[in-house]
Amino acid sequence: QKDPTERCPQYCSKINRERRASTSDEQRTEALIREFCLISGNSACMFTNDGTSVIDVVCIQSARQKRLFRAFPEVILVDTTHCTNRNLYKWLLIFGKLMLLTGTIVHHSILERETETNLLLSIGQFKKENPSWNNVRVIVSDKDFNEKEVLAEAFPNARQLLCQFHVIARLRLKVGELADITIEKKQAVKASCHLMMKSRNAMEYKNHKDTMLRLLGGNSSDPFYKYSQANWELCKDEWVDYHRDN
Repeated sequence: QKDPTERCPQYCSKINRERRASTSDEQRTEALIREFCLISGNSACMFTNDGTSVIDVVCIQSARQKRLFRAFPEVILVDTTHCTNRNLYKWLLIFGKLMLLTGTIVHHSILERETETNLLLSIGQFKKENPSWNNVRVIVSDKDFNEKEVLAEAFPNARQLLCQFHVIARLRLKVGELADITIEKKQAVKASCHLMMKSRNAMEYKNHKDTMLRLLGGNSSDPFYKYSQANWELCKDEWVDYHRDN
């Protein structure tokens, strides 16, 4: 006689649903974390809100991830993903730079909300499990990362830089939204922004910036120009090449 799971593909799914119905999300999460931690060198923890009993932060790191970070601790990239799942929680990912242009995730955290408290819990757990955190010298993050101050406090010996991919993506988006010019000129402004980012010295940067303003009709009140001045000019040491490459 055939196994019922072979006769009916939905059989296992039905059993799994029944099992899940008898336990809460928190109970299943705890069971998975305990199983993960049985593997030598792996570590994980949950931080629960005392008032609501909701899990605010889950931190996960495998033994392999710890070894990779210990070998290459100098540069990390910190990134968050927003509302990428049905429960609307956030991933906090820490990437370690292994060699030129390559990297890998060395720490996972799941955040119920991206608050300062939750970020402190996540970063604090990362530091607890990785004594070589004090060797971090450069932290790359997205400008939308809400609590750069948390990183500055947690890693006092590290310089903070902005991810150029995120910078140029945001500038291109804002050109389309704000610049009061033709489509052709918008494309030229986007190119100027990219050239500003790749400038090798202050003169190049100024020339490309002047070109951008000229394409905007010389109008310093243009919404995009005002946006770029307010949001990117003061932090250009974190995203323009000639400031970063030393």
